[in-house]
Amino acid sequence: MTRGESEIGDGGERNARKKTNLSWPFPTLRFKKQFSTYLADGVGSEDIEEVFTNAYAAIRENPEFTPKEKDVAKWKSESQKYRTPKLSKEQRDARIEEKIAAYRAGQASEDEDEE
Repeated sequence: MTRGESEIGDGGERNARKKTNLSWPFPTLRFKKQFSTYLADGVGSEDIEEVFTNAYAAIRENPEFTPKEKDVAKWKSESQKYRTPKLSKEQRDARIEEKIAAYRAGQASEDEDEE
């Protein structure tokens, strides 16, 4: 027996199918996860080829790129939400002094607890 024959008899074919995901359990769950937006639009696994064929045909008819209008204010407000404002030198120094005072107050309370 050659190596290829023994792999088929020993489950090599099954392992190859697992790798290509042809007969793996629950292929429909994987499809649902990957193509959830298509399913929400009512497009099933049989219709995907048609969707892409129509899209390619539309691109061939008019290959010009037309950018969509974007709501700049919305994007700006979303990005500003996570940005911390810059502090002035006086504000940074005041914050450092507050931290030092809090640290010293914490140490003073520990010293009192030990006595």
